[in-house]
Amino acid sequence: MRTMLLAAAAMLAVLPPSPAPACACGKLAPGGQRLAGATAIGPGTTIVPIRLRSGAASPTRPVLVIEGLGYARPPAALYRLRLRGPDGRTAPLGVINFYNETAPDAPHQPRFAFDAADALDRIGGEADALLFEATSGVTGVAPDPEARVRFERLSLERR
Repeated sequence: MRTMLLAAAAMLAVLPPSPAPACACGKLAPGGQRLAGATAIGPGTTIVPIRLRSGAASPTRPVLVIEGLGYARPPAALYRLRLRGPDGRTAPLGVINFYNETAPDAPHQPRFAFDAADALDRIGGEADALLFEATSGVTGVAPDPEARVRFERLSLERR
């Protein structure tokens, strides 16, 4: 039995990576606003230019939606997301955890949504960029530069 398990593990180790999930990007939500199209996310910090205001008078909250997130091979990384204001100040928005996405039998989630209201408040109500900061979560270990992480669309919804 142990020999069979070792043989199966060896076979899995040489299988090619599964392709990134296809984008299930449909139409924008009613009132949604497209902020960016297809974008590659590098193994360091990737800056995605956007124009985003808090809409302080609005009764709804701004939500950033990332759709069609995929990769060529597991990046072995977390991506910390931060909003950057025109003056260079940044505020944390959230984290995308690829470790959960690559676990055996893990459901893939090519769509992520982040409430941006608090982050916008911290940087003065306006953002000119969304920053993706890759980290392995462990000192001395870098994310896989061959992962070719990307998303198909970044949009703003008000909820």
